[in-house]
Amino acid sequence: MPPAAITTAIASIAPSTLRQYNVSYKLWWRYCSEKGIPVYTTQTEAVITFLQHLYTKTNAAYGTFNSHRSALALILPGDVGNDSNLRRFLKGIKRLRPQKPKYQTTWDPSRVLEHLKTYFSHHPLPLSLLSAKLITLLALITGQRLQALHLIKLSQIVGDEQGFKIFIDDTTKTSIRSGEHPCLHIPYFLDQPAICAATTLTDYMDATKTLRKNDEQALFLCARKPHHPASKQTLSRWIKRTLEKSGVDISIFTPHSTRHASSSSAKRTGLSLAIINKTCGWSNTSKMFAEVYNRPLRDTFAFGRTILQTAKL
Repeated sequence: MPPAAITTAIASIAPSTLRQYNVSYKLWWRYCSEKGIPVYTTQTEAVITFLQHLYTKTNAAYGTFNSHRSALALILPGDVGNDSNLRRFLKGIKRLRPQKPKYQTTWDPSRVLEHLKTYFSHHPLPLSLLSAKLITLLALITGQRLQALHLIKLSQIVGDEQGFKIFIDDTTKTSIRSGEHPCLHIPYFLDQPAICAATTLTDYMDATKTLRKNDEQALFLCARKPHHPASKQTLSRWIKRTLEKSGVDISIFTPHSTRHASSSSAKRTGLSLAIINKTCGWSNTSKMFAEVYNRPLRDTFAFGRTILQTAKL
């Protein structure tokens, strides 16, 4: 790679991926230093031995080793990543330690919505509660990642009598995979104004209008002074706090589980897979929803309750 083009080439890799690769490089550097192996070796045998060393020392699953392979393939000469012996070795790890979905079950969005209804009696809502309510509603009704919701700007919000359209122009993980930038549709739900996301969005923009400095465009602001744009971690904390108050087990489910809960709920109610894929940013041929996100409701008492219900009254 010509030195002048290195920065451009590195831009092809997402910052989060580079941070993930950095873990692999630290392990590889330490291993090479201890074994006296050149860091930029051309020997695939050394790479396989290194991965076997990690396999013996850790309980990491297949996905971790595949990430190590990708990281090393980026810096080692030749086509190490496609070496037949390395591919065979990784296939063995995949069988021995298969990658498991993070969640086997999910939670019912209705329990969170019922909790959010209780906020309706407090008007006007404190900014902290209004912020948490809005980000939770948007996460549920759009099925989007926090990454996309964090990127929302006021200039991208277009409203009419039916609701709002929010255009995300920045690159997201789903836009890279699908080739399309997300467009979030936020309908008015006047049958139940207490959980109407469009009304909540309007209330939030009105409440933060005087708090914005220098024509700040980021939708979400910190609830405390000096009201800087909220980070993705702050949005995550707001959702986590809301889930906990709603009775969702946050020792198991993270804020990202809103994506599992909403998409699984949509499927249970009969919404077509095409619409679910389109809304969540997956392609029509993607198996992501079926393999990772479509999960049954978590009900640890289902079996016992079913047996007891067979008894005659």
